Amino acid sequence: MNADYRRPFTPFSPHLLLTAANANYPVRDRISLWPWGMRRKALEEAARMELDTAEVVRLEPQRSIHIPARSAGAPPATVADIMTREVVSVLPDTPIHEIANTLLEKRIRAVPVTDSKGRLLGVVSEADLIRRVELGTDEDGSWWRKVFRDASTAAVDYVRSHGRRARHVMTARPVTTTADTPLHELARALGKRRLRWLPAVAGDHVIGVVSRSDLVRALARLSVPRDPGPRSDEAVRKDLEARIGGILSGPKLISVTVHKGDVNLWGLVSSGEERAALHVAAENTPGVRAVNDQMFTRPSSMS
Repeated sequence: MNADYRRPFTPFSPHLLLTAANANYPVRDRISLWPWGMRRKALEEAARMELDTAEVVRLEPQRSIHIPARSAGAPPATVADIMTREVVSVLPDTPIHEIANTLLEKRIRAVPVTDSKGRLLGVVSEADLIRRVELGTDEDGSWWRKVFRDASTAAVDYVRSHGRRARHVMTARPVTTTADTPLHELARALGKRRLRWLPAVAGDHVIGVVSRSDLVRALARLSVPRDPGPRSDEAVRKDLEARIGGILSGPKLISVTVHKGDVNLWGLVSSGEERAALHVAAENTPGVRAVNDQMFTRPSSMS
């Protein structure tokens, strides 16, 4: 058997053996040893990527959505139902200290940067203002960035920490959303990308802003569900059994009885979490007055 030995043409560095296991080393590939030229290039690219606090992403509906007229008291469905339409924005030449005062006075976390016609150019957030020479926080302390950053990266760092205008510190490629984006898509994006605030745009013009607080505020405004009127015990039972069927994925070992609006839940559940879910489903079923929980959790020996 002939062994096939191959060696890379790029020479290895005799020093500074970097590993991808280092938590501060933002390289995607888990490779313990790279050729020196590849490692240097990867570190430079990672440093450049770190400068961008957001990606170019537009949170738009995945398909064309028709937004019907909402009845009074109906829950919000899209960004248009909860967004703030009175937008506080700044111009590219707005001084940094004015932006900081605006964030404090308006009790907001970020402001869009627009031109004189209202077209979105970028965003300045609290995160863009925390590494400043005035505060002595302009150095990030990353040893690999200090060693490997090139002249271009150093220049960008200097502008962001010493620049005195919005255009110097703004994130020029912010994540945006649109008025007809469904709220479930908005909530998923805010959570996945760890964002607190987004500008809503129509084309390249800012028409509003939406934040996590707007979602919480919408929840607080929702009124208590109105009494649907009298329902027969049979109607309540069928409704609850349908809800339970949507929760349980395995065999349904639950029995439901209803008497004058009082629900009795009997049977076997696989976990405490499943038991809690069935209890909540019963409480949310219109016509239910009380829930009598007679369920018990399946022992591990039965699983």
